[in-house]
Amino acid sequence: MLIEQGKFPIHARALGSRLISYVLNEELEQIDELMRSGGEISDEQYRSLAQLDQIVQQAKSGRLSNQQLEISDRFQLQNMKFKDGGYVLSRLRQQSAGTQKYEGPEDPVKSAIHTMCEVWFPFILLPAKNDSFPSSMMDYPSFHDSSEADAFIKAVEQDATLMLLYPNYRGDPMESSNQIYTSLGQGFGVQLVLLHSRILSSAQASMELSGVTSLSNFQSHAYATIDRLRSALRGEEHKVPLIRIFDHVGLPPNFSETTEIGVLKSYPSALDKYVMARSRPARGSDDKVYGCVLEDEIDYRIFVEPEDFEGPFDGSWPIPISSQFQDRHSEILSLCTAFVFEDDRATAARSTASITSCPLNGATGGHSLRSPSLGRQVEADLQQANSITKFLKLCTELDMNKIDLSVRRFNSAIHRSDNIDSLIDAVIGLESLFGQKSDIAFSVATSVSLLLAECAEDRSSIFSDIKKIYSARSDLVHGNKKNIAKIDVNAARNSSVNYLRRVLMELIEHRTDLISLDQGSARAKSLVIGS
Repeated sequence: MLIEQGKFPIHARALGSRLISYVLNEELEQIDELMRSGGEISDEQYRSLAQLDQIVQQAKSGRLSNQQLEISDRFQLQNMKFKDGGYVLSRLRQQSAGTQKYEGPEDPVKSAIHTMCEVWFPFILLPAKNDSFPSSMMDYPSFHDSSEADAFIKAVEQDATLMLLYPNYRGDPMESSNQIYTSLGQGFGVQLVLLHSRILSSAQASMELSGVTSLSNFQSHAYATIDRLRSALRGEEHKVPLIRIFDHVGLPPNFSETTEIGVLKSYPSALDKYVMARSRPARGSDDKVYGCVLEDEIDYRIFVEPEDFEGPFDGSWPIPISSQFQDRHSEILSLCTAFVFEDDRATAARSTASITSCPLNGATGGHSLRSPSLGRQVEADLQQANSITKFLKLCTELDMNKIDLSVRRFNSAIHRSDNIDSLIDAVIGLESLFGQKSDIAFSVATSVSLLLAECAEDRSSIFSDIKKIYSARSDLVHGNKKNIAKIDVNAARNSSVNYLRRVLMELIEHRTDLISLDQGSARAKSLVIGS
């Protein structure tokens, strides 16, 4: 059947090429070309497309404008069924594909969730909403009083492990579970009638965080979510993915490199729906993304409040209740990117958010407010990206605890928007590396010059620079108004931050013997004796 150029059904177009590609069981590139220039499709596909256009027109209540679906339109569309109870989008795909329905795995719970995935998945492909509403369960079928929901509930009721969530269950799926605590956050409850939506939301998050959006991948993540939940309820140690998001530094498209602290990857746009707008990486006019992600894993455990528990929580339960993630890996990545991009402002990746996929809560995590930064936005080429992973390897082979304070102060210095605060942080970082009880400025200046200089002339110049930095810092901290007016704060800040960056880089690359020492005075002494 031929669709002429400019004659693509106007209402179906509002669903976007990804969803139409799924419904027609056709490659995305073919659908893009079909929508743009017309082309041939099969009779079955044409019939599905014509029905889809009518269905969307009904959902949009007859509005003729070809605009994105509004919240009310989505709500109508997600609950539309044929007379026999089949959900419209999944049924139209079956019609286009001309294939038999696969019943799913033998596991009763997974088999039930398999069928729900087929109904839920098309709505993942809807174009992003262009309104102020947050992503919510309203975007997806409710399965209220459906045969799919009944099959799932009956399967769970026969699953002894999953029913540990409901120790007081008396046959009413509307009853909530006992209070549930996880190692990712505070307590909550979930009705059995809504448990499927928690599992599907978690599976969707895991799938989108993996970067591969397909029905088969969605179903695989749904099975894995059920396995994680069962494992945690049995008290077994289990891990869930943790993704840390960074701005300022972008990586080449599709870049992925496994390191000791996780998988370093370019930022996938699918993460946007899980990250607050103010915490997302910046985008350039050419649609470059100035951000990256670090994928890791964290322990996941569950504790279900015992029957007749009267509280209060006294810390004796076998898991820590905390939503705070360790940030050591974030500090190291920020440091390593700063080593690669050498400029006056000291540019580095900055952690803005962390996301994990909880089997019972979907995508959860923390976000930080992006404050103004003195660093610039950069995109690494392949050589620079490989250099970042090289430095990550070096850092993970060392005991970075010995220089932890200087690393944290360096990261604080490069991400501050105030020059004076940044200068103070950088000087503290240098002091923690080479300071001693008396004449700290002399000790730091001598140590830095001995470490970095290649000749006597360079040594003298570096020594002088460090003394000037210390003088500027002292005047600013102690309020010496007579001298403050003469200080070029911007230059002093840049100089101090870059000296700290060069020192840390030299220690990690060539002088690991100094990192192993416990005190700054010991490092200073070693440098003097060595010279």
